[in-house]
Amino acid sequence: MFRSIPNSISPELQLILHFAQIDTSKIWCDNNVIQKINWEKYNKLASYHQLNLITSEGIKNEKKIDIPPKIEAHFKSISTPFIIQNLILKTEYKNLAHLFEEKKIAIIPFKGVFFSLFFYPNQNRESSDLDFLIDKNDFKKVVEVLQNEGFSMESDLLIKEPIKSFEYMDEIGGMELTFTKKLKNGFNLVFDLHWNLMTKYHNQGSKFDVNDLFKEDVTHVEKTFWTIIVHNGRREAWSKLKYVIDFSAFLYKFNADLNWKLLEEKAIKYGLKNTLVNGLQLTNKFFGNTIHFEFNQSNLDFRPYISIWEKANSWEKSFSARYNFEKLIFSQADEGFSKIKFIKDYLKFQSFPKFKDDLRLYTFPKEWFILNFLSKAISYLYNNLINPRK
Repeated sequence: MFRSIPNSISPELQLILHFAQIDTSKIWCDNNVIQKINWEKYNKLASYHQLNLITSEGIKNEKKIDIPPKIEAHFKSISTPFIIQNLILKTEYKNLAHLFEEKKIAIIPFKGVFFSLFFYPNQNRESSDLDFLIDKNDFKKVVEVLQNEGFSMESDLLIKEPIKSFEYMDEIGGMELTFTKKLKNGFNLVFDLHWNLMTKYHNQGSKFDVNDLFKEDVTHVEKTFWTIIVHNGRREAWSKLKYVIDFSAFLYKFNADLNWKLLEEKAIKYGLKNTLVNGLQLTNKFFGNTIHFEFNQSNLDFRPYISIWEKANSWEKSFSARYNFEKLIFSQADEGFSKIKFIKDYLKFQSFPKFKDDLRLYTFPKEWFILNFLSKAISYLYNNLINPRK
């Protein structure tokens, strides 16, 4: 079945959507589209959306449309490193999950390799690290396990001691710390340890409590559901196709197991109703997921999402990309969300020094967060433009 394609979608994005379909009867592309593709742009889109493995495997196995041989050979060659990386991460994930189980430490794995193993049909989700969510009361025990396994905390943090660094980051509204380990095969294993799914400013206006996920009556499937809604939807605003594909793949496998009435009630309680509804409509429009419940009623304007997907500019490197990303966050916020408070909380969070590069020419008392933010910005310009360090 050929999908109804919005006029604003480029041939390159059409081909990516074609390869990313969970239900392969959904066709987004034909040979007429292939003739129009700019392969340099296609590469950029696949990298931005972190779909190199899915698209490379798609090109390798494609039977319905004709891919130019030179392009096919190129993508076959780049898929191998991603396959090897995923295999390494899957092995390390299983090892660490087993260790935490032995120590009776509750963990909630999410993103990357866990999603690939848990609900991707071909286990072909691109992964670059491991992500575990923990009860922050267990932080010390988790760090002991990681250190015994040869992990060390990332080196560019101002505070070198993990427990003190965690206490500081938690106090200012942070959500994670990164640990790394060099494997014998030379692979640099990255482990992101989360005690929340959102920073404090992202959680503004929401009543989501991460502690709810560690309650005994919450199933593994529901825990994964909320990690997708909160991380992919609320925090990342469905701004990359991979976030929507995660939700689509999850729904294809677990839709029948979900108590939608309960999830609807919790979404309203958490202030995540619009985030959930938008995610459902995106999966329906672009991946054919059908959800039969009255909660999924409003008509979503897909154009802001498509625009961000097409431009493929990281919000970390572009002011205009950051502006459009924040607009998405604002647009899907529930009642009670305040743009002014969000911006204030964001500036406050960014005003605290966290990394070596955050060192500023002058630090004001922490309650003067606007002056500290300005000092940080001025110091960055001075250290990188006027007096760059070697």
